Amino acid sequence: MMNKKRVVIIIDGGAGRVICAIPALEKYVKSHPEEDVKILIHGWDSLLWSNKVLQPISYNINDKGVFENHIKHADEVISPEPYRLPGYFNQKLSLAQAFDFLLNTTTDSGVPSLYITESEKINAKRILADVKKYQNKEKTIIIQPFGSTASFDSVANNDYIVDATNRSMSLEMYSKIVSIIANTYNVVLFADNKFHFKEDTFSYKLSADLRTSMSVISQADYFIGCDSVGQHMARAFSIPGTIVLGSTFAENITYPDWFKIVDKTKDSKVYSPMRVNDLDFNMANRLNESCMNYTDQEIDEICKKILLDIKKSVK
Repeated sequence: MMNKKRVVIIIDGGAGRVICAIPALEKYVKSHPEEDVKILIHGWDSLLWSNKVLQPISYNINDKGVFENHIKHADEVISPEPYRLPGYFNQKLSLAQAFDFLLNTTTDSGVPSLYITESEKINAKRILADVKKYQNKEKTIIIQPFGSTASFDSVANNDYIVDATNRSMSLEMYSKIVSIIANTYNVVLFADNKFHFKEDTFSYKLSADLRTSMSVISQADYFIGCDSVGQHMARAFSIPGTIVLGSTFAENITYPDWFKIVDKTKDSKVYSPMRVNDLDFNMANRLNESCMNYTDQEIDEICKKILLDIKKSVK
C-alpha cells in the first residue's frame, strides 16, 4: 500500500478568518481521502474544537513539536491567502468563498459551522440568566462595537477609540447605541477588558475566553457588531443582527443576505489592500478615516432600524 500524500494547510490571521476558512477546509478534507491532511492555525485552533472533521487533524502552529512532527515531513504545504485573490479585492467573492476557491477551486462552500458542547451551552445559559437578573429584560442583545485593531486612548480627560483600519465604532456611537437599546433589552458587551468603561452602566461586561464568548453568542437573541469575529459567530449559529461597516466591504467580510447592513460610505470608500501593499494599505486607511463618523441624528436612525429589526426577527 502506498503512503498517503502528506499535506499541511496553514491558516493565519484573525479569528474571523479562521471561521470563514472552516467550510473550505471541511470540503478539502472530505474530497481528498487519499491525503493525510493536517491543519495548522495561528492561535485560534479552539474554534475548530467539537468539529468531527477538523478537530482531530488541527493544531496550534506554535505548539511544541508541530514543525518536527508535521511541517518538516509534509509533501505539500498550502497557505491560502484570500486578500491576494482578484475576486476578493474586487468585491466579487466573500472571505469564505475566497478560501473555497483557493483550496477547492469552487465558491459554494456555504455558511461556517461552529460547535459547542452541552456543558458550554449550559454555562452560556447561566451567564445570560445572570444578565437577565441584573438588567431585568426578556431578550438579550450582544454587541461587539470594536474590532481587533482598535485601541483605547485618553487625552485631557477625554476618552477615544482609535482604529487605524476604520472598522470600529467610535466611543460616542457605541455609548449612544447601547444606552438606547438598553431601555428595552438586556445588553452584553463583547469586547476586550480594556474597553470595559466604568461610565458604561448599560451593559453587562463579558470577560471570557473565545469559546465561552462564542457559546454566549449562540444563546443570545440578537447581535450588533462591526467587522470582527463576533458577526461570524452569530452567523454560524443563525443569530439575526445588524452589522455597522466602516472601511471594509459587505461583499467581502460579512453576510448581507442574513444581517442588516449599515454602510454610509459604501459608494465612496477605498479598498485597503492589506497583505498586498503596506503603503497603499496605509494610504487607503487615511482616505477612509471618516467611514465610521456618524452624527447623533444618524445614530438615532440606526437605533430605530435596529429596534424594528429586533421586533421583526426575535420571537
